Formats: sequence, structure tokens, C-alpha cells
Amino acid sequence: MTKRTLSPTHCHGTLFVLLAFTALPLSALQVANTGVQVPQIEESELEAKWEPSEQDQLKIKLLSYQYFQAKDNSDYKTAFESFSKDMASAIDFNNWKSNLIKFYGIAGTLKSRTPTRITWYNNPANAAVSGIFSAVDYSSIFANINIHCGYLMWHKKDDGNFELIREEQNYLDTATQKKLSDSEIADIKAKFGCRES
Repeated sequence: MTKRTLSPTHCHGTLFVLLAFTALPLSALQVANTGVQVPQIEESELEAKWEPSEQDQLKIKLLSYQYFQAKDNSDYKTAFESFSKDMASAIDFNNWKSNLIKFYGIAGTLKSRTPTRITWYNNPANAAVSGIFSAVDYSSIFANINIHCGYLMWHKKDDGNFELIREEQNYLDTATQKKLSDSEIADIKAKFGCRES
């Protein structure tokens, strides 16, 4: 069962923030997390009868598009403004920006990005705050990266607006990908949680 991390919370009295790209066994196999360490939520905790409003579904698609567009256009300040107050206060903007610049330097020009799934959570039992959450899974292709996927986690505030509380991305550069077998690539994509559109 897929697990996700949701709303910001304190862990043993300390906020843990994952800021940098972390190398996995292959040097070009990268995982990046931006967000605060939080409890894991089982997707089985979704309330079967609840459905998000059409307006909320449209908002999430638009906000996700605007967030990615800001990053792709090097408008890092606008992208950063999507973060919740807790997330923004726990992240050093300059380090975050530096990591993005490094990533785009490796990835090259964006060719395509596809949302592969949107999952909604209504008041999950062990979230630190109540409310509605939306996870947007996506997959991208860049000039130098064919395998790139991740998700954005949004939280609906009391005023009806959404804030970004977590982002995760995983990628494998094209040069390394060419050295791997089809089964190895499939295993990596499964480990990354990449979804087909």
C-alpha cells in the first residue's frame, strides 16, 4: 500500500527538513525532498463517500501548474511563496534555490510534464492538522533526464486556499539510464514510485 507524508508536525521537538539532493547507490540516481518530516498516512484512510468539489480539483491543477511554471522559468521567489508558513520558515531559500539551479543544470530543457494522478485525503486520522489534502503525482521529461517523477502535497486552509506542504522528486539521468537493463530501469521506476499517466 502506498504511503504518503502529509501535514507539517514536530518530531521529538525538532523540525527536520530535507533540503539537498541525496545520492542513491548510482551517483546519477537522485532523490530530492522538500518539506517537514511528518507521519505517514495510508491511502486506505481515504473516506470512501467523500469527494472533492469541482472547484477544488480545478484549483489544485492550476496551482500545481503555476508552481512548476515558476520553477521552470527560474521565478524561484514566486514558487517559494506557494509553501506553507511552516515549510517556508524551515527551509533556507538560498539553499533551496541553489539546489534547483543545480538540478536544472543537470536536467536541461523541460520537454514535457504530465500529472499522472491526483489523490485526495479528507481529515486523515493521524495528520497533525485537520482538513483536506491533495497529492499530485507527476512525471517529467527533460533534455538530459527521461525518468523524473514525484509529487506535490497540498493542504486546504480555513480560508479555502491551498498551501504546499511537501514536495518530492526522483530522477535518473539519461547517461546512466543507457547503461541499465530494462528490468533494472523498471525496478528503479518502481522504487521511485513513478506512475504511468
